[in-house]
Amino acid sequence: MNINKLLESLWGTIIEEFDINMKEHYIKLVIKSCENNIETSFIVIFKDVTAYSWVNSSFEQGKDRSDIEQWTFMDLTSITYNPNAKLNVEGSLLNKKIFAKPNFLLEIWNTMLLIEANKLIINDNVYDLNKDN
Repeated sequence: MNINKLLESLWGTIIEEFDINMKEHYIKLVIKSCENNIETSFIVIFKDVTAYSWVNSSFEQGKDRSDIEQWTFMDLTSITYNPNAKLNVEGSLLNKKIFAKPNFLLEIWNTMLLIEANKLIINDNVYDLNKDN
């Protein structure tokens, strides 16, 4: 299964609900699209999340969308799957290098959410990312 092909229909949609559950290791999005006056809802769950990072580039760009709490809605500009991405954090408090392999990149307005997850669930369809996709 081509994961990026599945994700294409989510580009340019609206995130109505956004939940990061650290205890249960998932990130859940309720997404709505409206095309040709037909509304479609999606429930997208990143399951078995081992890492995530939010890069808020808008914070450096002034007042335009710098505060996520002031957003009246969240635009999911793009979402892509790349199993070969890597994220390195150096100079942590423990003087250890921290590595993550975020396999999803979500562009929300002009911010980025990087997620490392073992499973993707779209409307109850489960995709095990540890298998060849």
